[in-house]
Amino acid sequence: MTHPENNVSLQEGPLSEAQITPKKEVGKKGRTEKVQERLLLEILSAGSAQVKVSADGSLPMTYSMKQGERISIRAVEGFNILVEDKCAVALFYNGRPVEIPGRCGRPVTLRIP
Repeated sequence: MTHPENNVSLQEGPLSEAQITPKKEVGKKGRTEKVQERLLLEILSAGSAQVKVSADGSLPMTYSMKQGERISIRAVEGFNILVEDKCAVALFYNGRPVEIPGRCGRPVTLRIP
């Protein structure tokens, strides 16, 4: 895996919201509190793929992936993802598949959760 920082440029415009948005809350004496848990994003490449990921608002990391490669990234709050071609990768959020909107061959920007 290489990490060429300038191979993928971010799209202008609003981010798409991913289909999976689980929130875990625990009630305590009538109060509802968010449980802070670690989130897992897995990216599986179906071919040559460029993916840029920012976890918890950090600086984005660019991944140049080959067919069959898998990347696992952990976060506490969420992910911002730029996929160069939605048909070149499969995304899994906490073990569940994520539906990537848009058309094949086009860049897609997602925010999970």
